[in-house]
Amino acid sequence: MATLYNLVTETNNTYDNLNRLTNITHSNGTGAIASYSQTYDEGDRITGVTGNDGSSSYTYDDTNQLISGEYDFQDNESYSYDSNGNRKNNGYVTGVKPTLGR
Repeated sequence: MATLYNLVTETNNTYDNLNRLTNITHSNGTGAIASYSQTYDEGDRITGVTGNDGSSSYTYDDTNQLISGEYDFQDNESYSYDSNGNRKNNGYVTGVKPTLGR
């Protein structure tokens, strides 16, 4: 006999007083199945994301370009730019391994 699961999900979004998305929760009939939260800096740039698979943090330069991403669940990234603002590298830092689950 096959078991039929509730395949209907609901997504709830929460916003702060500046109307920035701060939380996303996906749930089904039995409760939350995935949840994510975001933090911002004074420039409205996303500085962190926390979810079921770990967390990440982001830093930016004075021209608002992403210069690094640090992750629990994948290799970290680091970016550099030329004088025209074009990214000069692919971003992945070699030799840095995720620590989640260790």
